[in-house]
Amino acid sequence: MMVAIQTIPAVALQELTSRLFMKLGAPQHIADDVAQILVGANLAGHDSHGVLRIPIYLQHIQEGKLDPAAEP
Repeated sequence: MMVAIQTIPAVALQELTSRLFMKLGAPQHIADDVAQILVGANLAGHDSHGVLRIPIYLQHIQEGKLDPAAEP
């Protein structure tokens, strides 16, 4: 069985990522910065530091281990 791989444009992935973080309490400027950094890491070939991290970051926010509104 072949698995179809879907490509998501970087801009769309960055917008989705930003919305996810805002949904859990991050101000837009922080959500936008985090999204840009994560997508940028993937585009630079550093996949282990890119959008792969989103689920664990969201989990940490929900568990109270990460403050989504903290200024970096």
